[in-house]
Amino acid sequence: MIDERVIKIAEHYGLRHQLKKLIEESRELIAAVLAYLFFKKTETRKHHLIEEAADVAIVIAQIVYLLKADEIMSTYIDYKLDRTIKRIEAEKWK
Repeated sequence: MIDERVIKIAEHYGLRHQLKKLIEESRELIAAVLAYLFFKKTETRKHHLIEEAADVAIVIAQIVYLLKADEIMSTYIDYKLDRTIKRIEAEKWK
């Protein structure tokens, strides 16, 4: 069940705006990832990384809603998770 707040925000701003928002939030997430990877790992950096990941997750949920893509998103997620598990299993035999 999608959060009503996600729907309200998505419908207010629309797809084009939220796609631009995804670019902005993705940039901020990348910066937080880089800071966490390459500088001292502090609790502040950890929380910032998690906060930026949450922002991206929220915008992605809005875009999936606006594109009416719940089913295809689930299909892709299942496929990609299964593919990665198979790769992990294959690494055990190397």
